[in-house]
Amino acid sequence: GRNIYAHFPVSKITVDLGHLAHRESSEYEGFVERLVKLLPGLREHQCSGHAGGFALRLRSGTYFGHVVEHVFLELQALSGVAPLTDLSVELIQACLEDREVDLARTLEAMRARIAASQLGPSTAAIALAAQQRGISVRRLGVDSLLQLGTGCFARRVQATVGHETSSIAADIASDKTMTKYVLAKAGVPVPFGYTVTTPEEALQAWRTIAKPVAIKPSDGNQGRGVSLNVNSDEEVGEAFALARRHSSKLIVEEYIEGKHYRILVVGGKLAAAAERIPAHVVGDGSHSIQELVGLVNQDPRRGEKHEKPLTRMVIDELALGVLRKQGHAPTAVPTLDEMVFLRGSANLSTGGTATDVTDEVHPSVAELMERKAQSSKSMRLLAFACTCTHRMARRGMWRAPLWT
Repeated sequence: GRNIYAHFPVSKITVDLGHLAHRESSEYEGFVERLVKLLPGLREHQCSGHAGGFALRLRSGTYFGHVVEHVFLELQALSGVAPLTDLSVELIQACLEDREVDLARTLEAMRARIAASQLGPSTAAIALAAQQRGISVRRLGVDSLLQLGTGCFARRVQATVGHETSSIAADIASDKTMTKYVLAKAGVPVPFGYTVTTPEEALQAWRTIAKPVAIKPSDGNQGRGVSLNVNSDEEVGEAFALARRHSSKLIVEEYIEGKHYRILVVGGKLAAAAERIPAHVVGDGSHSIQELVGLVNQDPRRGEKHEKPLTRMVIDELALGVLRKQGHAPTAVPTLDEMVFLRGSANLSTGGTATDVTDEVHPSVAELMERKAQSSKSMRLLAFACTCTHRMARRGMWRAPLWT
């Protein structure tokens, strides 16, 4: 609700300055220089009506309550969140005592702790949309479970699962084997493949399919344990071992090369479509792949898991396999503008990116997705997602701008 200080959220903090009460910053030799070196942004802080005014006040002498205020604001700008007051006071104390402070590591740890407690991107987007419509939003517990509205109008939502999504629908969507069966029965093209539980069955499935395959956990998610374009005995064995870490039941199915798309149907109508691009870096002719990954991960939109819209890329066992297929090692230096992939799958949770292509969806694709989502209404599904391939393109199911 409203507060007496401002028409936006604020924090009221009472600080006991202790022995620093009634003392000024100019009384401590070297303090101002150490503080400004640690937090260079303080030089630009406005005070006394102009930019840089706070730095002048520091040197001429200002009370430490004022100093805490500006240190707090600078830390908030650096971290993107409201940091603990204790940290502001600790930095000032360290500068007074001429102690070293690893501010970068401290801020990174703080960002990680706070990000872990925040809503995920999907849930946060729903919360924002509800607030924009004047619907009250209440977080239930510490996870991403929200209550929208109150009383008899209250509805609960978590991530993309709403109050109308049944347990049966969630179970089907969590089982790729059953999902493929349901989609095939509804007339949606699905890749040909087998469900396997042993390395021998995986090899036999690949030999029967007689073309490159994808191997993945039947009940996995977020791209974990997924290997694409697998086409040798050795690769099948490695892909099986990787997927087996995540599930006892695996899928071996034909690999269909193409772009990745996700389509969302809400209320029986196509609401959005996105093209997803697997995790990758673009060469600049001077940095190694490993260095480029580090540079990309500096993007503030990237975080761990689903705490932010994008996820940081990692060079793990799966990435090493993808790099080998491209003839690269992590220490290799790609040529200028060369695109090097770290994943075959385009999940955002493994470092991929997404581009809005809603306006480019062909009407026939929109009609197909809406019809299939409607056919699933008995299972109370709110959304229908589909990965489209070049096979659809050959059938003219996408407009020309998506395909070259």
